Amino acid sequence: MYTGKALKPEVKEVLKGKTLKKGADYTVSYKNNKAIGTATVTVAGKGDYKGTAKATFKINPKAVTGLKLTAGKGKLTASWKKPAGLFSP
Repeated sequence: MYTGKALKPEVKEVLKGKTLKKGADYTVSYKNNKAIGTATVTVAGKGDYKGTAKATFKINPKAVTGLKLTAGKGKLTASWKKPAGLFSP
């Protein structure tokens, strides 16, 4: 969920049943992890562990609040408060 701050989901690396240690066995970096949309997390092996792995995660906008429906002649008008973090083109 969008918070306006950089999101860093926890990463747990397990290789052949052994849980690796962040910082000692691998590093984690994030890209595009502040705005609404798709972010990327990259895990890179260190020391005896080689290679990298990438995964993506979604940052969703906050829920709509202040939803109001107004009835008119033959129509229904909906209005709501724009969630934080959304922008108009």
